[in-house]
Amino acid sequence: MQPERDVERDRLKADALPLVCPVCNFFFISWEFKSFGYETRRTDFRPNYNGENPMALYYHMCGKCKFCADQEYFGLDIHWEKRKALEDGLARLFREHGEGIGRSIGAKLLFGALVGDLLQSLGLISETVHDRTHSFVQAFWWSEPEEASRNGELALNRLKETAGLLQDDPEDYLYTLYMIGEISRRLGKTSDSTLYFEKLESLRPTHQNDSNRFLFELARQQLSDPRELMPEESLNPYNK
Repeated sequence: MQPERDVERDRLKADALPLVCPVCNFFFISWEFKSFGYETRRTDFRPNYNGENPMALYYHMCGKCKFCADQEYFGLDIHWEKRKALEDGLARLFREHGEGIGRSIGAKLLFGALVGDLLQSLGLISETVHDRTHSFVQAFWWSEPEEASRNGELALNRLKETAGLLQDDPEDYLYTLYMIGEISRRLGKTSDSTLYFEKLESLRPTHQNDSNRFLFELARQQLSDPRELMPEESLNPYNK
């Protein structure tokens, strides 16, 4: 018998968040999540929330210049020499990718990921390659069906680029190989999925340890008996 669901625990709780855009100084009120609930994860590590999806509140977007970032980057001190390039880049990104932002969490997350790339290219932030790539994975996670193929391909391209840069960082490299295999599987790219899962498996003798054993086990499972949900939540190291 399934335990009764705790509706109050799973309810998304959010507070009003006053912000000033660091690009155009526009003042607006956004929302930030304070608590939320989920019980399971997919085999690509996406959490399955029981209540409302908190990712709808992950990025805050200026209604004037279209700056879109998490709360941390609203404290950026942007020098006037880079402001024009940033404004032009934001306008271009909004023309190319802004149409669905109000209708889709995936579209908003993709826009935020692209804004992050723009900030990184201008030297305004310095995120690891793994973190920059993960923002595109999140956009795929929350894509609507009509967006999944496009956002999945964008995530795969970034993951493959990242894999080539992470061979001196074994743990992130192993995770990246797994994610390429799993997202490829979800997009129906069977040969690519098999290739990357087998590549990960080939590293087991030299790279497996107690902390990453779960990843090799997942890869083996997804090769032979693919599943959509994690077999047990304790396998997920990101739930700590």
